[in-house]
Amino acid sequence: MGLLVAPQAQRIRDLRHAGRAVRPGDEFIVATNDFRISGTGCFPTGQAPEVPLDRRRTAWDVLLEEAARQPLVQLRARQVWRFASLPGTSAWFETSPRARGRLEEAEGVRLSEQDVTRDGFLRIRIDF
Repeated sequence: MGLLVAPQAQRIRDLRHAGRAVRPGDEFIVATNDFRISGTGCFPTGQAPEVPLDRRRTAWDVLLEEAARQPLVQLRARQVWRFASLPGTSAWFETSPRARGRLEEAEGVRLSEQDVTRDGFLRIRIDF
């Protein structure tokens, strides 16, 4: 169980799983690493969590084993989260120049190409 550090933040809204609103008593298995689960790096963990997997196996090994057991995996892109509207707010990020001309594929966000940095990255502006 985590700790609410900044109640005014409200960064996550309308959290759902399988179409149903997540309630305070709902339980999930969360894949993480020992760095986060131990609380290192100022990540509060609350009570000691139950660990359903053998701690001697790395998360990477578990993922590789599971991927090897699966036939071909078909991935479908779907919107699972979005930014809350913050009128007049924008942010910049840098990405590969190969993203040029593909911004219209990003659904639910307003992106605009800016310029190319001296290091060769394409600067993108996202408007909230």
